[in-house]
Amino acid sequence: MARKVLLIGWPGVDWSVLHRLLDDGSMPATQQLIDRGVVGRLAAVAPIEPYSLWTSVATGQRAHVHGILGVQSVDRDATSAVASTATARRVPALWEMLDAQALHSHVVGWPATTGSQAIAGTIVTEVFGRPDMAKTRSTLAAAVVPSDLEAELADQWMHPEETTAEVAREFLHDRCGLETIASGRLNSVAYELLRAAAHRAAASGFSSLSHQTYLDPEDPRALTLRAMGFSPRESIDEFQCSYTSVWNRCRRIHERLGADKGPPSEIRITSLERAVLPAVRARLHEERIMDTLDFDDRLRPGHGQPTDREKSTVLLAGDTLIAVMLVAPFADGRGYAVPARWVAPEYRRGWANVVLIYHSTAQGQELGLDYIRFVANSKAHDETVRLSQRLGGHRVTSRHRYALRLTNP
Repeated sequence: MARKVLLIGWPGVDWSVLHRLLDDGSMPATQQLIDRGVVGRLAAVAPIEPYSLWTSVATGQRAHVHGILGVQSVDRDATSAVASTATARRVPALWEMLDAQALHSHVVGWPATTGSQAIAGTIVTEVFGRPDMAKTRSTLAAAVVPSDLEAELADQWMHPEETTAEVAREFLHDRCGLETIASGRLNSVAYELLRAAAHRAAASGFSSLSHQTYLDPEDPRALTLRAMGFSPRESIDEFQCSYTSVWNRCRRIHERLGADKGPPSEIRITSLERAVLPAVRARLHEERIMDTLDFDDRLRPGHGQPTDREKSTVLLAGDTLIAVMLVAPFADGRGYAVPARWVAPEYRRGWANVVLIYHSTAQGQELGLDYIRFVANSKAHDETVRLSQRLGGHRVTSRHRYALRLTNP
């Protein structure tokens, strides 16, 4: 089974034109997809309404079930016509089903996604990139979920006055010279190109968070990406601390904590036992600390540095997860890696950090460890970075995730 799936919707493709371009070698990338996969014709249900048909693809249901009839649909009370948005849809879409299983997904440009609720991932709705719409606060709010990505994506939303014929020419096949296109049709071409470019920028800027997407700057793949115009978007850094200094500091603070006021009686300290796996997996995913695929991979014995469930520590308040620290011993037996650590915001300034680190590192006493490495996304998880530095840690590795950004001409 594929670990990651890329689903591309290509509306309005004319097979007769496509086959001519494939036959003369003008579309090698598409030819590779065809050669390595399965190709077939899909019979659409009449009338041909893109909003309705693409919603059927996303839900597995026909229009009378999912409720999206076209650009407009009937409201739930069947009393008036309403715009076809995510709120008008009556059944969950694929990305919502994945979210319910704590799986990550990115959705870009899919019809009838305006008004979507937040998922484990991102949704860039069909209104994003429309050249006929102004980039206002309200349109950005309707176009991007979650909202904290609005500012980052605003620059990818281009209008006709921001582009030139030279830019458009890059997207057109050689036999479709600009001089042969009537001015009215050229405007339509520019409209579609700008919207497609905005969607491409959004799609290439978001990939699921996993170790495989973070590359050492000298990795040949990273060098290739930079040569293609990609730039680092964020980094994963490893900070190495002396085990003895971490243990001595945590032990002293833990002793003082016990003399003063320890954890509340309702707090339960446990290992990464089977019962807490779903909650830990979902929380680390939602906080963009560790993707679910990476989390599950690290539980398998065949992983290069698997998570040690017995040495990892989980704190629970009743049935609620409040902190977790995953531990993965290095193969040389000299150190631990901490690939993921999370503490609920309301507990970060109290005893939770001390208890979490103490219980995770105490087990290293009998093993005679030399070091501990904390892994952190320096952009999103600066609290772990600060903790590592307070414990005397220094950066030993840095890997980057790359994204392609379109710049205004």
